[in-house]
Amino acid sequence: MTDEEAQFTDAAEELVDRFLESSAYAELTEDLASNAEDIVNDLLYYAEEEFSAGAENLDEATLRELLLDVLPAEIAEEEDYFQKLVPVVQTFLTWLEAEDILDNGAAMAKAISGWTEKIVANAGNPENWAAAKAHAMGGGTWSLDIDAEEEDEEQFERFTHRGERGPARAASDAPAEKKRTGRNHPCPCGSGKKYKKCCGKGQA
Repeated sequence: MTDEEAQFTDAAEELVDRFLESSAYAELTEDLASNAEDIVNDLLYYAEEEFSAGAENLDEATLRELLLDVLPAEIAEEEDYFQKLVPVVQTFLTWLEAEDILDNGAAMAKAISGWTEKIVANAGNPENWAAAKAHAMGGGTWSLDIDAEEEDEEQFERFTHRGERGPARAASDAPAEKKRTGRNHPCPCGSGKKYKKCCGKGQA
């Protein structure tokens, strides 16, 4: 992992912690708050992974790609998670502007207000899923396949190459650069689960 990548990971985790301690987070309903940490982590992780964008660089075009395409394709979660994406992200964007981190956060929050139906539709369509999500979801339902989730890291690495959406493709034979993974980031094994709930389970 490069110094720049490590700095981004640390900065993103610190930003999430700040949000979770904010009055904006405290005002979320209990239902929304239950997924808020994961949603914000996913948003920041894939903004950097796919667009090299930090929180301060988010714009409507990037949000459109992230919320309508990337997260529905990559994140192996039940429908409830995707129903909560827009209201949680709206709260986060408004908070970012209030903290002078992002310009026009409130305006972007308003712009995404009607996206939930399409997000849920895209997330529930197996044709849109990345290979790892298709595997974790058991092939074509909203129910997570527990047996698939519990397969080992080597099996997942053989099955998918992370970041490629659509039909499964063989993983590259080239040795992967070792990267430090944040506990709340997607597990590098490709399971679609958070690191802390997968290969990082039980680690401090």
